[in-house]
This record gives sequence, C-alpha cells and structure tokens, in this order.
Amino acid sequence: MKNNWLLDQRNHYNQSQGIILKNQRRIYINIFNTVALLWVTVFFSCSNDIEKVNALLNADTDYPQQSADSIEILYSDSGIVRLKLEAPKLYKYDDVKEPYAEFPVGLHVSFYDDTLGIESEITAGYAIWKTSVDIWEARDNVIATNTVKGYTLNTELLIWDKQKELLFSPKFVRVTTKEEVIWGDGFEANQNFTWYHIKQIKGRINLDDE
Repeated sequence: MKNNWLLDQRNHYNQSQGIILKNQRRIYINIFNTVALLWVTVFFSCSNDIEKVNALLNADTDYPQQSADSIEILYSDSGIVRLKLEAPKLYKYDDVKEPYAEFPVGLHVSFYDDTLGIESEITAGYAIWKTSVDIWEARDNVIATNTVKGYTLNTELLIWDKQKELLFSPKFVRVTTKEEVIWGDGFEANQNFTWYHIKQIKGRINLDDE
C-alpha cells in the first residue's frame, strides 16, 4: 500500500511537473512575444522621433540667433548721420526663410536734417524689421511726429519702406497739426513726415474755430 501511495505521488508529481513545464513554455513564449512587440513599437517610435527631429532641424527655428539689450544704431549717408534707432531689446532671427529682427518692447527712431537737428521721430511699443527687404513694421501705440512742422500721427500700424523712404499704413490714423485734427483710413508720407496724405478721410476738426 505504501509503495502504491509513493507511485501515485510520483505520478502526480510528474504530471504536475509536466503542467508546470508547459506553463513555463507558455510564459516564455508570451514573454518573447511581448518583448518582440515592445521592440517593434520602440523601433517605430524611434523612427517617428527621428523623423520629427529631422523635420525640426529642417524647419524654421523659433528662437533668436542673436539678442542684445539697450541698443543704439546709427545710419549715415555721405558721412552725415541721418537717423538713430534706440531700443531696450533686440532679437535677430537669421535661420529662417525670411530673416527678421524683432523689437519686442518697442523702439524710438530719430530722423536728422543736414545740421543734425531732429526733424522727425517715431515711437512704438513693438516693431519688426524684415532685413532682406529692409521693411519695418511698427505696432502698438505708434506715434510719429515732425518737430519742425508740428505734425503728430497716431496709429496702431505704421510701415516704413527704408529703400523708398516712405511711411504708410492701411489702418486707422489720426493726424494732429497746428490747425486741425484729421482722421481716416489709409496713410502715406515721406519718412521725415514733412508731407502726408490720408486716403479716406472720415472726419476733421478745425482747431482755429475753437
């Protein structure tokens, strides 16, 4: 009886071992499949990441290549200073399709006459200089003044074409002179603001009548 019981125990043990070995094989197979699946997932994820990195490297960068604080730039013609630009901060973006300089906290530009007297000035809360075409865009509470004639321009967008020496705006403008206040849409003037034209006049107040 005892021997039979031992045989039964051995058979039971062997069956249990067989079941365990089968289960282990299944576990190993499942582990292998899981690892293989993870490897494939990681491979494609890495491939996607590489593609993203390459795309980022080939795309325009969104950070400046140069920056400066408290800048002052002088422009001269035939040895005579014609204008001075001052700004608290400058960012230059050169590695983009259309290079530009940004003045995130504004600027102040002074235009000089032949005797180095200030003829006109422009201030703005924000500005961009498109360096490849030499076009400037001033925004955010733009004020242009001609100190000689007593003109003052107020607008939210003023574009300066430095090559053509012209100022213009497609937005609402208000011009105050010694004689009147005039406002409307669309504006053009020379860069020294000695003459100007408002395209669509919306209103006028004669100051001599007050």
